[in-house]
Amino acid sequence: MYDVAVVGCGIAGVTAAYQAKLEGLSTVIIEKDDPTCNASSAAGAFLSPKFGPKSSYSSLVNRAFNYSVDFYKKNFDEFLHVCGMLRLARDKEEEAKCDSYVEDSDFWIKKDGGYWCENAATISTFETIKKMASFADNYYKSEAKDFYYQDDCWNIGDIKAKHLILASGARLLLNEPYLYVKSIFGQRLEACVEKGFDFSVHRKCSIGPFIEGKVQIGASHIPSWRYQDSETLFGEYRDRLIQEAQDILQSKIAVNAEYRGFRSSTIDFFPYCGQVINAKETLAKIPHLIYGAAADEKEFIYHKNLWLHQGHGARGFVLAPYTAMHLIRQILNKKSDENEIKLVRAFIRYARKAKSKLREFA
Repeated sequence: MYDVAVVGCGIAGVTAAYQAKLEGLSTVIIEKDDPTCNASSAAGAFLSPKFGPKSSYSSLVNRAFNYSVDFYKKNFDEFLHVCGMLRLARDKEEEAKCDSYVEDSDFWIKKDGGYWCENAATISTFETIKKMASFADNYYKSEAKDFYYQDDCWNIGDIKAKHLILASGARLLLNEPYLYVKSIFGQRLEACVEKGFDFSVHRKCSIGPFIEGKVQIGASHIPSWRYQDSETLFGEYRDRLIQEAQDILQSKIAVNAEYRGFRSSTIDFFPYCGQVINAKETLAKIPHLIYGAAADEKEFIYHKNLWLHQGHGARGFVLAPYTAMHLIRQILNKKSDENEIKLVRAFIRYARKAKSKLREFA
């Protein structure tokens, strides 16, 4: 029996498995495809702090950025390229907003007609995911449709594990009413160009540094409900990425590879990272939650040793190492100060909107 089973081999899954291994826990990854056949492999993997007005979400991203770049340097330095990023305003109106963003930023300065972050980086998606997955004790190729808790462990096919972490990307494998992820379609292009920059550039699209005659271009972020079945619309957005990149590089672009995938995102963009609450049993136990009353989350009823690590959206490679570290700390009953990513946040929001549904929990 394993200490931890992880369903999903995108960046959320492999970081959870890797952080568990760092803590000495035996791990198995369960994934229906090979490690590089997932949405994370289609990510642009541009590592940068949040650019924009200050908010609780931007603060989370920036903490994650600091942690994750150090994490990659320490463990996967051969795949990391710290090159800096130059953001360009689209027009004068946006430039005025951007100027206000950098006034008290710890990361961005105004430079070279744009906004510069010295510590921004890129990372190789395929190689990073594949190597991170290799540290697990086992890799089990299965779709993991059915899982259940019995005899003090989770049973997933022939696999048994004390803890189960669901990190299945755009597929939400839980039927809990307060949990919801939306699919975001993304494209990343690898292209040959005549010239480029030795740093990343962002304006409408992001362009990676010019390395051996190639650049990475990405990534589009499109709600999948409109685009998942349309090859025509895929092509339209591919052409748009190419045109935007040509406008920035002033160079001909020849696409030699294209990667696609559907990433998961939450309603408020904060990823899900924590133990799964049993909504029905918790509201039956504490019905006054629907009236906005405060309650100690220790009184909630949780699914035994069931955890979620999902909904990182377009910033998976920035957020996932950091949230995975906090997830494993929760599993080990160690202190985690990142309360906004725990599932309590989503559950409380749902409970306060559940007055009309109270009869469901009677």
